[in-house]
Amino acid sequence: METMPCVIVDYDEKNEPLVKIEFLLIGDNIDVELINELLQIPNAEILKKGELLKERKNPVITNSWKISTEFVRNPYVREEVEKIILILKDKVNIINKIYELFDDINIVLEIVIEVTHKDYQPAIIFSRNTLKFISDIHASIDVDMYFMFE
Repeated sequence: METMPCVIVDYDEKNEPLVKIEFLLIGDNIDVELINELLQIPNAEILKKGELLKERKNPVITNSWKISTEFVRNPYVREEVEKIILILKDKVNIINKIYELFDDINIVLEIVIEVTHKDYQPAIIFSRNTLKFISDIHASIDVDMYFMFE
């Protein structure tokens, strides 16, 4: 039986995947100003349907309220997810109140990963606490992974 060769790569932190976590409340009919007032989380990004932004050529397609981390090099997605949950964990009742207020709301934990080296793949693992939190607030998880190498 022929065996596959084992490739050993010298570890280099600059090759680790870039990870960014976003927490979004999205919906055509949600009141993002009210959501911002209720959640009281600094530096939230608010976008309103129809708004024109200088970095986009098309108008915003739906209302959204968002907090996010910056891109960081970390192969362990779980660590970055837990940073956002730490901000939100005491706001479960408020998030659920918001969920009940708006029929068309979508609550999303979005994970954006840029894999910059073929030998450095991310570990996407969710703790039980993370999954319980996501369930408790009626959220979904979205993973966008981009391969940035040839």
